Amino acid sequence: MTNLLKRVERVRLPLSDIARSAEIDKNTVHRVLKTDRGVRRDKLQAVEAAVVAEELALLDHLQALHGEAGR
Repeated sequence: MTNLLKRVERVRLPLSDIARSAEIDKNTVHRVLKTDRGVRRDKLQAVEAAVVAEELALLDHLQALHGEAGR
């Protein structure tokens, strides 16, 4: 399992949400996460950016709920 796939699973992010954020097809997201060698680099970067954006949004949400107590 790739690091990117682990991160997606950890934040429970649906492929359809990644696809919408990355502005690419859901099948392409699946191929990126399964490390298909035929995927263009810009598609990989779009998926990575979408995952990072979701991780940061989740972090902001959790900090707003719980403050800095968890740090």
